[in-house]
Amino acid sequence: MSKPTGLSLGIGSEGLRMRVNVATKTEDAIWDAVETAVIEGWTPEQFRMECAEAWEHRLREDAKHAKQVLSR
Repeated sequence: MSKPTGLSLGIGSEGLRMRVNVATKTEDAIWDAVETAVIEGWTPEQFRMECAEAWEHRLREDAKHAKQVLSR
């Protein structure tokens, strides 16, 4: 399940504007992950904790790489 297309309205110098908002690959991936988690019976708390763990892991890996590059 990808993120649904949205519509935004605004007023600019040229008058009323309408714009179709198309989801990014990242937004679609998040929506797909949520759909999978719901199908698997996860709670929002489980999903939040898994996201936090994945984010932390990614940052640790980035930090390790930076340390290796800067230590040369």
